[in-house]
Amino acid sequence: MLSVLKRAVKGLLTYEPLPETEAVRNAIEASRKAGQPFCPSSEGDLIFSLITENGFKSCLELGFYTGSTALYIAAAIAPRDGRLISICIDDEEIIERGKDLLRSQGYEGLHKVICKNSNIVVPELYVADERFDFVFVDGWKTFDHLVSELYMINHMLEHGGVIAFDDSHMPSVRKAIKFLQSYYGYEEIDYARHNQSCQLRLFQCLTGRSLHRPYRAFKKVVKTEDQRPFHDLNFHREI
Repeated sequence: MLSVLKRAVKGLLTYEPLPETEAVRNAIEASRKAGQPFCPSSEGDLIFSLITENGFKSCLELGFYTGSTALYIAAAIAPRDGRLISICIDDEEIIERGKDLLRSQGYEGLHKVICKNSNIVVPELYVADERFDFVFVDGWKTFDHLVSELYMINHMLEHGGVIAFDDSHMPSVRKAIKFLQSYYGYEEIDYARHNQSCQLRLFQCLTGRSLHRPYRAFKKVVKTEDQRPFHDLNFHREI
């Protein structure tokens, strides 16, 4: 009886993905291998919707692995001839399979993979004065690593751009997010605008056994030069 009830509840809370991402989901499903993680359709749809609604075209991804998240990003930026840089130190065979996934949909021309640690590449991009309007963070997740990269990512992210985090239930990621909000004034996006319903939220809580969201996204609403750390030497006294 309990198993029947569980199936019934799961059926009622099943996520209804965006029709616009059907080709992406089909491509991911065709390439899936047991035991390897892939971007959930609800998270992929959030990324796709954020990029599409805001007209973003210059994207950075920390982490690549199977390429499933990159495929959602590429599908969203392709109509605007966008570009995506993915940084990863994953197994070479898995990276090639991820590249094949993007090639299968004709996105190889707008995508570049840099196979180095992000704590090397992010500073290089920062020094090169690169600019992005969307950043997806799914790399190394210790707090010190995250917060050091966020300093530079904040400088590279355009005003109005968005940073999205995977595994946002992790204490280190939550702490980094708090840093981003408190120090730089980022604001959390309205998830309801991007097909993230109350039913989905309940499903995430039940299946993840946590009240923390599994992924979150934040908008840069204050220009870098206007953020308190860069014009008020005593900003930390009120934080």
